[in-house]
Amino acid sequence: YMGPLLTNVSIILQQMNLEDNSVISIAEKLGNLAQLSQLSINISLEKVLSDEAASRLLSSVNNPSILRQIIAEFWGCNLVGDVTMLSFGKLLSSAASVTKVTSNFGWCGKVTAAGFLGIASGLRAHSNLTYVHLDLSGTSISDDE
Repeated sequence: YMGPLLTNVSIILQQMNLEDNSVISIAEKLGNLAQLSQLSINISLEKVLSDEAASRLLSSVNNPSILRQIIAEFWGCNLVGDVTMLSFGKLLSSAASVTKVTSNFGWCGKVTAAGFLGIASGLRAHSNLTYVHLDLSGTSISDDE
């Protein structure tokens, strides 16, 4: 249950062969949370999860300006890439109160310099960050769009 007054949410989904509709349903519920200050998403080894569905999780956050901590991990999701990374960057740039950011896009596919720069521009907007961890190990970043 995700009630509207929840402030901390952790979503952990690993090796479940999730279909996009399941993740989109979670995103819709996440969008109902107006008081969210800590968000942790850990989705790993999901081979069929699309970049668009993963991105929707990040773009569904309602009232991102009050987020203080964001953890976004999509380790080993070989269809996740630029679209999700760009959504993460937009979420970061909207999260005016964020102090801690952790992300892991290790072993993801479809990553170009644009996705990486999307995250970098989201981080650049903050002077109050006390912790940043960005893991791209095993991910090939190409210059091609």
